Amino acid sequence: MQLLRLVNSSAFGLGRNIASLREAIIATGTRQIARWAQLLLYAGGGDLPWRSDPLVQLAGTRARFMELAARWIRPNDEAFADAAFMTGVFSLVHVLVDSTPDATLDPLDLSPLIRDAIVGRKGPMGALLSIAEAAGEAQDAAAIASAQSRDEFAALTPMVLAELNLSAAAWFGAHLAE
Repeated sequence: MQLLRLVNSSAFGLGRNIASLREAIIATGTRQIARWAQLLLYAGGGDLPWRSDPLVQLAGTRARFMELAARWIRPNDEAFADAAFMTGVFSLVHVLVDSTPDATLDPLDLSPLIRDAIVGRKGPMGALLSIAEAAGEAQDAAAIASAQSRDEFAALTPMVLAELNLSAAAWFGAHLAE
């Protein structure tokens, strides 16, 4: 139900009412449906509507920020961008169940790239998650990016990080209008 409401919101701009999951997939594509299905993991856990829930908002903007940053540093690597989005979504799932990241993620059988990034901030995805956390908390994300030993992170200048942060917030905010 939440997914159909979301697809029918003005943010998707379909111009017609979608009545089934099949229509939603055809109209928006499996990638968009998968992204929002991941975010709707956070829905229904409390008394707030999902659009008003700060945890949903944080997970959504963090996931989108990570996806945009991943595309910025590796423009031709869709798998890396997809993994970045999923890392952002799952980076807060332990909060839902009031547990630790490792205890929550172990039964999910996520790829080592994503699990290691969330649990130990390891690898390029772990560095990207640290940057996203800093950017989301108004810390110096550029300092974290420049401290990485990988040259690709040098492209994440303060100006780029600010632009990515605004774009991520706008992307999520577009889906709050309805």
